[in-house]
Amino acid sequence: MAKELIEVGGGIPFNPTAITIKKGDTICWKWFSGIHTVTADDGSFDSGIKKMDITNAVTFEHVFNTVGTFPYYCKLHGKPGGIGMSGTVIVT
Repeated sequence: MAKELIEVGGGIPFNPTAITIKKGDTICWKWFSGIHTVTADDGSFDSGIKKMDITNAVTFEHVFNTVGTFPYYCKLHGKPGGIGMSGTVIVT
């Protein structure tokens, strides 16, 4: 099973904004700036509010065990449905 990285904050709020992975893979979101959340539109995962820390890596991981499309957003800078700071995980 693979682990893929999505950057949180920085030049692009979620980088990449869309990613395709295989069933059973893990996404690791790593904060590069700011205060953000990683929250599934359907509520299936939520990082809680996390703040970038220069001395310690701030991350959130989630294993995707179901095939489908999983949109997510930052509760502080976006909304469900791809509004504002948002991204998508596609699981094949």
